Amino acid sequence: MRQLRIIILAVMLFCCFFIVSGCGRTESETTAWNRSQAAEDKKAREIDAAQHFVRNNAVSFDIPLEDAQLPVHPQDKFLYENTCFNFLRGSGFWSNSSLRTDYLSTISARYGNAPLRMMGGFLYAVYETDAGSRVYLFFPKSEGYSHMTGRAVVMCAALEYKDFAGIKEGQTMDDLVAVDRSARLYARGFDRSESSALLGPNAEGWNIVTLHLLRDGVLRYQYELVESGAARQYLIRKIEFAPDFILEELDGKVSYKILPQDYVNS
Repeated sequence: MRQLRIIILAVMLFCCFFIVSGCGRTESETTAWNRSQAAEDKKAREIDAAQHFVRNNAVSFDIPLEDAQLPVHPQDKFLYENTCFNFLRGSGFWSNSSLRTDYLSTISARYGNAPLRMMGGFLYAVYETDAGSRVYLFFPKSEGYSHMTGRAVVMCAALEYKDFAGIKEGQTMDDLVAVDRSARLYARGFDRSESSALLGPNAEGWNIVTLHLLRDGVLRYQYELVESGAARQYLIRKIEFAPDFILEELDGKVSYKILPQDYVNS
């Protein structure tokens, strides 16, 4: 009988400890824990969904994109009214946000299953527009390909670094348009933005950035907004060229390398 009482007492003490330890959290700590758990659950679901899309849409290197049924969208609507990603801003801006929508599963559900290519530690999806441009989205293997990394890249023509030799710091985005038509698409997007959103730099670097994926590397321009009344100019303040296709972004190093046959007009 005494042994039974000891067992019952031990069970009661264990239950009390369990309850007290759970109740020891403050309301804010409990809320934070619940949010963290919800975020982990969502991440796991997105990784599972991404793996499904990868299994069903990964395209081998020897298959041309044209044979893989590229989704085609109206250029302006896809770039400026996109509900999943903002091509004017790096995806790292949303790294700690519960509102991020640049998941592979979400993009595929809204804009169609794009062909997926594997390149090293990254996967990229390719969309085409009715204007002939292509949009490349990059997803890191380290995150199970669940969401985008770096920036969406818009390509209007397959160019090389030497084509930009005449562009220097202090020139404008308008000067760049003469070399690469994609700069005009960026300019139109920035022109739609509030000045307060473009004044920088901030933690993300300069708010105004154009990215140019070339045959021999990736080129990034960072700009300063200069306003005179209603007129705007975007002055080049920094130029970076990476012949290895790797750039440091807000969410880490990103490889923008794609297959030679996946360039526009290849």
